[in-house]
Amino acid sequence: MPNESKQKATAYEVLFAVPAVYSWFCDLDDKVQALFAKIFDHIEEFGEGRSSPSSGIPRSNIKKVRGSIWSIRVEQNTNIYRLLYSWECKTCVLLYGFQKKSDKIPNNHIETADKRLKKYREEKTPLNKQSPKSKQPLGSKRKKTNEK
Repeated sequence: MPNESKQKATAYEVLFAVPAVYSWFCDLDDKVQALFAKIFDHIEEFGEGRSSPSSGIPRSNIKKVRGSIWSIRVEQNTNIYRLLYSWECKTCVLLYGFQKKSDKIPNNHIETADKRLKKYREEKTPLNKQSPKSKQPLGSKRKKTNEK
């Protein structure tokens, strides 16, 4: 009888709302990307704004910003990184990423994230999601067809 493991399968996907967020995230140090991934897993298991004593993730690292936009804050050495995102069903849509020293999120960053979320919701179709082969982020330019 095979050894059965209780490994949790990832039940969500992460999409980039625009190519700029994808580029920003890819340019991050591997350790910073791993910190964000750990928080995505935490959110999937416990929900946004909730904490678990065993998770090792402070509640203050995940905060609601406005409406359905949330913020993840991670620190690596003396650098602070923020990622604005929204959950749409089982999809984590990354809307805006930046590095900042202060705790306050500039209003123009929130407004940009809000516009990207609205655009994502308008364009959301099964054909629009990131292809595992192409690594083409959601929201990138697509060729228009002359369908009637």
